[in-house]
Amino acid sequence: MTSFANSNVTNGASKLKFYHAPFGSHVAMLTSYDEKGRVTQTSTSKPGNLREDVHTTYTFTGQPHTVTQSLIAGNDTILSSTQENVYNAYNDKLTLSSLSLTSQTSTGTSWTNTYDDLGRVTNISRPQAVGGIGYAYNLHGWTTDIATNSFAEKLHYTDGVGTPCYNGNISSMLWSNSTYKKNGENVWRGY
Repeated sequence: MTSFANSNVTNGASKLKFYHAPFGSHVAMLTSYDEKGRVTQTSTSKPGNLREDVHTTYTFTGQPHTVTQSLIAGNDTILSSTQENVYNAYNDKLTLSSLSLTSQTSTGTSWTNTYDDLGRVTNISRPQAVGGIGYAYNLHGWTTDIATNSFAEKLHYTDGVGTPCYNGNISSMLWSNSTYKKNGENVWRGY
């Protein structure tokens, strides 16, 4: 059975639970809490001498700041992921969320989501050649533009070629894909 790492809980409490898993194996789960009752660490034994560790840190206002997950076989980390969140200082809404993955065979892959002051996604940065996704919004918070490296879409509500809609319905849409080219330039298609 997998042994748990020493838990450095100073002000909180810990709870240990055992579960019966299929085929006669057992699963143990150690959960540690901080002084405010928030989960800060979880270690779970898995069949096959595996252990999953999750460590969470929090901001002053109680939002999750970093969440690190690790899958450990014996003493070797097979896979780990770290999510880091940044919050707006004025309204405590999420402004940036980054996810990094690392395994024994790769050095790391990361994704980043960027948010505006109202908590709407403005940019998604994806790894390697996949590229990012950008979003734009109008005054009402309705999505007006979505763009990637191979696709673009413009949504019109009160302007554009369609009948204006003031209730949030889309009056017209234009889109372009990099596979549709005319004289070397992207062709915009619409509805």
